[in-house]
Amino acid sequence: MTSTTGTTAPIHRRFNEEEAAAQVRNRYKLIRDKLSKQLDALQQDPGFCQYCDQWYNRGYKDWMIISAVYNVVLNVKLRERMTDYLDGEQATKAMQDIASRIIPDVYPSDRFMGDEFTACMYTFNIACLRTWGFHPRLHAIKSDVIESFLRKRMRHFDIDLPHKPIFGTPPGEWPVLI
Repeated sequence: MTSTTGTTAPIHRRFNEEEAAAQVRNRYKLIRDKLSKQLDALQQDPGFCQYCDQWYNRGYKDWMIISAVYNVVLNVKLRERMTDYLDGEQATKAMQDIASRIIPDVYPSDRFMGDEFTACMYTFNIACLRTWGFHPRLHAIKSDVIESFLRKRMRHFDIDLPHKPIFGTPPGEWPVLI
């Protein structure tokens, strides 16, 4: 059988550039509003900015990085609230409650430069699949396969709002969020 698409697969039929741009804009706005103090502190930390260089070099965008920061903060807040064991439904409700609030706390930047941050980055990629209506069925999901699909078929790593990197050296400005 001969491929009609050449050596690369086409953009997936579910991809919509306008919808993707709106999702990116909404993510910047939501997270900036919820974590402004934390994000300002990270933006001013040269160590964190240097750490972000590895993500930028792999094609990750600021909206992805701040999403991972947000997920780390949500996890920390959930652990702080869990004085007793919460079942799945209780944990989901607790997480939704935390996510609905502005979080004024500022955590040390080293909390965002390790395995938990990396796991949150990959978990965010999985969540993005769900945004587009994909539902991974396996528990043994390979993050590199998902990342590749998002890159090649969903243009996930191409979409951003114009701005200089927020965690660049020197730190850039936030994109205009009209």
